[in-house]
Amino acid sequence: MRIVILILLIAAVTQGEWSFSLTIESVCDTAVEQELIIGTHPECGAGFDLGWDVMRPPYPPAGALAYLYIDDPANPGIDGLLTDIRSDSQIHLLWRIHYYTNLCGTIGDSCKLSWNPDSLPDGTFKIIPSLEDTGWRAPTIDWSEALDMSAHSSLPPFWISHMAYISYTSPLAVRERDDLPEEISVRAFPNPFNSSIMISFDYESDSAKPLSRPLLAGVEIYDVAGRRVSVAKLVESTSEITRDGYAANSRSIYIWEPAQSLPSGIYFAKGVMACGATFAPKRIVYLK
Repeated sequence: MRIVILILLIAAVTQGEWSFSLTIESVCDTAVEQELIIGTHPECGAGFDLGWDVMRPPYPPAGALAYLYIDDPANPGIDGLLTDIRSDSQIHLLWRIHYYTNLCGTIGDSCKLSWNPDSLPDGTFKIIPSLEDTGWRAPTIDWSEALDMSAHSSLPPFWISHMAYISYTSPLAVRERDDLPEEISVRAFPNPFNSSIMISFDYESDSAKPLSRPLLAGVEIYDVAGRRVSVAKLVESTSEITRDGYAANSRSIYIWEPAQSLPSGIYFAKGVMACGATFAPKRIVYLK
């Protein structure tokens, strides 16, 4: 089955000749990666430019393919490029990256987009993932939350179901309880004071289709000074069947195993969505 993941690139740049490359890597199969090149040149236009642009290959029978989408009425047989050089007459430009994959069977594939910030020309470059499909609603980051490509070198992997596009409401955030932390387990080996803290995240879905798993990429842990001290590990997701036989709610459980050098005290857990969005941190208490 074909999965299309659209990533919108916005670039506000000065006139002139420039180009830089991005790499898309499959999370299911790290050996599968694709390089894409975008840029501008005075001799190029908005459509396909022979000698400058490079057409995409056919869709593979197995694997993944990323390409820069193009809509050129003069060349109706060309819908995707590996290299897309545009005219430098416009200050604001937009590229759309399509990601085709049939990896990972019925589970679905994730992809990681990376680049070198030092290769960017002068200007403002922002990127935002948008998961789209006709007939299915899908989560999309607001434009105000677009990533500044000059300040980041990669876009965290984001996940989407192979069978259906899942729509989530806003996360309910970490459950903050009076008897924090939610759970502490003390192990006798190798260190009797080596604690771990379980953090759970609850989700609701406004989709009438089954949930598979939330689009969380990780949980970042910060100390009271605002320093990130750890990223918690995903253990599993569970779903509660509550509506017409479908899973309306889902829970992700993360286990935080603090470094031995960290002192007891109050810390903050912030969930990071797979598409890059975050939500308000909640406090947890670490005792050792």
